[in-house]
Amino acid sequence: ADMQTADFAATLGSSFTSDLFSANGGYPVLKTSLPSLADCQIAAVRDQVYTGAPIEPALRVFAVAAGKTVELTQGRDFGVFYSDNIDVGTATATLYGRGTWSGETSTQFTIGKAKISSCTIAPVADQVAGSVPCTPALMIANAAGRPLTAGTDYSVVYSNNDTPGIGHVLVVGKGNYEGFSSVDFNIAAGTIEDATLTGVEGYYDFTGAAVEIVPVLTKNGVVLEAGKDYT
Repeated sequence: ADMQTADFAATLGSSFTSDLFSANGGYPVLKTSLPSLADCQIAAVRDQVYTGAPIEPALRVFAVAAGKTVELTQGRDFGVFYSDNIDVGTATATLYGRGTWSGETSTQFTIGKAKISSCTIAPVADQVAGSVPCTPALMIANAAGRPLTAGTDYSVVYSNNDTPGIGHVLVVGKGNYEGFSSVDFNIAAGTIEDATLTGVEGYYDFTGAAVEIVPVLTKNGVVLEAGKDYT
């Protein structure tokens, strides 16, 4: 039904007047008091998904009078204040009357966890094998382009990351994210050409006994392991 008609005003009874249509945007005005949003019906809000930004779904509000149903207009008939509408959980939309409507009412909606698989993991730079496993940091952004924080939004499990070949990272969602994702990266063989050699003297005095030499190779502050990193 169209509220912007004198016929609709007439169906509401003598308590309403239609002589202010041009001033109030086309709504009949209650002579004694303005109609209240508390008497309106709010359509259920579908479940939302976490984005990292405030979520403000459009609302549909209906008034029923004299057997007729009319949909109110957000911004003209009511305003909305959202709360708890960023993180996963239950958000609240509080509606307050505007124009020819008075009172307040509210509705709630659910914000669910985002899938970590819907996020984008930036390619991992090639790594070089060494004495310690390769654990490159990841750069991950959600569907809205917002960066994720390691430890807060996800955790990682590295595997095959201590020898030349293909390393693997399992990404596990946490906090506002759920599910799994993964990324692989290349690990190249390292070189000992730029390693620092210690434990070897320039010459040894003859003693008649075998001289035991224990070389120590250090690279980037890490002692290389004989048998694993060199022979």
